[in-house]
Amino acid sequence: MLDTLEFILSLIRLDLLFGFGFYSTVYFILKYLLKDPKWLLDFDRSALRLMTYLGLVWLALWIIYHVAFYYNLDFKEQLAFKDRLRG
Repeated sequence: MLDTLEFILSLIRLDLLFGFGFYSTVYFILKYLLKDPKWLLDFDRSALRLMTYLGLVWLALWIIYHVAFYYNLDFKEQLAFKDRLRG
């Protein structure tokens, strides 16, 4: 289960969220080159909404992953994990 969550988190983070950064660069270039970017603005609004929801899904999965990781540790490792969280 942890491997699957870790794979999904890395897929979202590396492939989709970083890909959105490249999309943003292309968007700004096209916005200034096109005379009537109405369709581009509509597409960008949809892309921003998708990335917002995807970011919320990533945050929820990240929290679930760390909670599941904590409960799979033995007692000494749980204490060390708590100490690392608290500093």
